[in-house]
This record gives sequence, C-alpha cells and structure tokens, in this order.
Amino acid sequence: MRGSTPITIEDFVAAYQSSDVCKAALQELEDHLAAKDHRQEQTAEFRATVRDEQAKFAFSKAPFTSTLFTQVMAATVQTYQLMWNDKASM
Repeated sequence: MRGSTPITIEDFVAAYQSSDVCKAALQELEDHLAAKDHRQEQTAEFRATVRDEQAKFAFSKAPFTSTLFTQVMAATVQTYQLMWNDKASM
C-alpha cells in the first residue's frame, strides 16, 4: 500500500491506523488523560491559595483578592508617590 493513495474509506482508515501519526496521537492522548488527576490536584491547590489570600471583606466569589477600597487606596498612594517623585518607594 506504500506509495499509493487510498481509494476507499476502509483503505484510508487502515492506512491511518497503521501509521506512526496515529500511534503518536494515541500516545499523546493517553499521556494527557494520565495527567488529568495531577492537573485537578493543582487546580484545587491554586483555588485554596487564592481563597486564603483573599481579603476578609472581599466577596468569596469575587475574581479579585482585595476589596475595591483597598485597591483605590493603593492606587491613590502610588499616584501621590509619583507626584512627589518619591523614588525610594517605587
């Protein structure tokens, strides 16, 4: 079959399944599925870390880790430091 183009669907399927491309794709799929549990553990650890770092007064489902007031205060302090040219604090 080498050197000829498959004509029927069955010939094409047989040629693909016996190819190195198919074997590599199946191996990659198996590796991906095997690493799924590890990725789920990492995701759970990440979520727990974000939950621990979140400010006490921030909403638990909020995508940020500090409150709006804290963010505004930090931006205000930074702006005044830039205005006063306080390079030591930058």
